[in-house]
Amino acid sequence: MKPGWYAVLALVLVALAGTICSLQLRIDASKGEDEVVEEFMRLPDAEYLKAVSLGFDEMVADVLWLKAVQHMGERRISGRGYDWIYTALDTVTSMDPRFIPPYETGGLILTIEAEKVDLSNRLLEKGMLNNPDVWQFPYYLGFNYSYFLKDYKRAARYIRRAAEMEGSPKYMPMLASRLFVQADDTETSIGFLQTIYERSSDERTRKFVLDRINKLRALNTARALQKVVDRYKEINGRRPADLSALVREGIIDRVPEEPSGGYYYIDNDGVVRSSKVEKSLGVHTLGSR
Repeated sequence: MKPGWYAVLALVLVALAGTICSLQLRIDASKGEDEVVEEFMRLPDAEYLKAVSLGFDEMVADVLWLKAVQHMGERRISGRGYDWIYTALDTVTSMDPRFIPPYETGGLILTIEAEKVDLSNRLLEKGMLNNPDVWQFPYYLGFNYSYFLKDYKRAARYIRRAAEMEGSPKYMPMLASRLFVQADDTETSIGFLQTIYERSSDERTRKFVLDRINKLRALNTARALQKVVDRYKEINGRRPADLSALVREGIIDRVPEEPSGGYYYIDNDGVVRSSKVEKSLGVHTLGSR
């Protein structure tokens, strides 16, 4: 770099620092969040900042990130404040797409504190696109779709993606499996677990996964038997005394074997169950019974 350029660069950095300091003073002097948000909403977009940062994109991202953290930590935030947080973190992550903390912090705060799930998902999707090796992003998206949106099938897909990534916790495949069951998609859950069973070399893991597969298969069979029982009641006006009655009357050839080593039965409410499978293999959400 020519000597003259050092002077130009120094002037630019001084000007940038002066702008930040000026903004800080105005923020500190403000008396309400509306003024704070108003100042922050004037933040230039990432393309403009990149053009004037002369290659110091990561430094600018760091400065903006610190301001965002300060605002999140020191002030009571309202709806408009959370909108600014999204705008700021979107700018930060555009300046430095591989900067992980803004995605994670924003993704969690925007849902847990603000319940702005759409903004959280937008930020996390961006994080997943720019950082495809980070398992936390699909995991947090799975949480959002499960807990806030009750879209268990989409949640299961994100959790499955996280489960297949290096470094993700060992419990992740089972969580994905439970979410597929919650979405009434046991066949996909079985297929996912079958892949894990075939790829795993750890006998303890294989045994655990196989047990889960057998329970899901038992659940599928119980559901199939339930349809027969319901049809029987529709025709006869009463449910069968037991599953053996279906065999005696020639409706089915035999009562299927339960793959987990148990047996199928009709409970007092007329529901076909397996003696080895709990009533629900899905996830337990807050507020559920």
